[in-house]
Amino acid sequence: MTCRNTMCAQPKLILEISPGQSSWIAKVVVAEKNIARTAQPLLGLALGVLPRKVVQTKNGTKSHIQEVVLINDKFETLMLKMWDTFVEGECKKISEIINEMPVIIGKKFRSFILQ
Repeated sequence: MTCRNTMCAQPKLILEISPGQSSWIAKVVVAEKNIARTAQPLLGLALGVLPRKVVQTKNGTKSHIQEVVLINDKFETLMLKMWDTFVEGECKKISEIINEMPVIIGKKFRSFILQ
């Protein structure tokens, strides 16, 4: 699935989330394609996940999309649109944990621990 809009980049999970004994290990999702070309590695903190939708693409196939609401370091609201397998994987996991621990969305991150 290709998308020309920068907020339609398909994210890729690079780190599983699990609670640490004295700290949280944050789940990091790396956005690729057009977003990956931006200079800033941190996209934002996930505030919520909107309900999933089914859309029909130009070639007539159906795709599942779901948007994650982010807030960046300038307190601007961003929408990251995830497609198909990422809706079932990353969006589902983010929805399950978003009220328990911070979910940081970015690109080119290595693992890190919040203390």
